[in-house]
Amino acid sequence: AASTWSTRRLAALQQEHRSLQARSGRFEVRDPNRVWVAAVPHDLNNEHRRVWRWLVYLPANYNFHRVYVSGIISADSPRRVNHGSGKSWSSPSPEPKYCAITATLHRRDENDNWELDLVHDNGSGRLNFALTNVDDLMVETLGDNGPVGIDIDQPFCLLRMREPVASAPSKHPQVGNEPVYRGVYYYCVPQARITAFEKSQEFPPPPSGN
Repeated sequence: AASTWSTRRLAALQQEHRSLQARSGRFEVRDPNRVWVAAVPHDLNNEHRRVWRWLVYLPANYNFHRVYVSGIISADSPRRVNHGSGKSWSSPSPEPKYCAITATLHRRDENDNWELDLVHDNGSGRLNFALTNVDDLMVETLGDNGPVGIDIDQPFCLLRMREPVASAPSKHPQVGNEPVYRGVYYYCVPQARITAFEKSQEFPPPPSGN
């Protein structure tokens, strides 16, 4: 029954996403050789879910991966430990195009368990994680103040959510002195940079002798 409910919910999200595509229109692209990202306003938030939506301009032949992670994460980089993750890739178009991306955070049960559903033009993904209080989350999103231009060889973070209090350092000795937090992030990574990006997700080894 739970699986059936989850499937129905995903179908509803995909229908909302198609509606977003139909309503979003376009924005001015000042440099057609860059990626451009703009957040899309909506009125879908309530006590059971939070929604983020973006319209993204992709230059011709732009090929990228979507990388999403939940677990213990850095506050400002791709580094992570104890994580659940997923990855999908785009189909490059010979012509420039716009694509829509939707992230929806749902309460899964009454035990502080939540799901983040990610819907985009050619697929979807899901992350499960526990949160103490969704209202206290530190949330960073891209494009809230209008279109943001990004060079085609640069990864970019669409969404990062984390709890405000760092996880106990004794639980994660591999991170050294860097504070880490329970949370999630969603990056878009150019195909040519995916190997380097995956390496950047790892914390550097501790200095020898430690």
